[in-house]
Amino acid sequence: MTLTGRERKIPFKEFMKVKILLGKKIATTRSRKVADVGDVFLVEKTKFVVVEEGRQELNRVAKFFFTEEGFDSTEEFIAYWKDLHRKKYNPAQVVHYHEFKKL
Repeated sequence: MTLTGRERKIPFKEFMKVKILLGKKIATTRSRKVADVGDVFLVEKTKFVVVEEGRQELNRVAKFFFTEEGFDSTEEFIAYWKDLHRKKYNPAQVVHYHEFKKL
């Protein structure tokens, strides 16, 4: 993996920023692609790099990557997704999964 040198602005809720800074959240799933592998972003003053990006069904993220997303269970991930998306959760929706690490 090489750094592209592109800095991205990826918005996170305050409590998610805390999880990221504590190393409890190492991924973000979005309806659209927000970064490429090698892109960097800041959370507070800490720099992170995207190490993986790909499209997959939302249900797969909920079942297999809820821990990387900073949640304790699939149900917790789904509840948060619904909270962000007007109570909508379509398990077959294709989303963009971005995994990152601290630089």
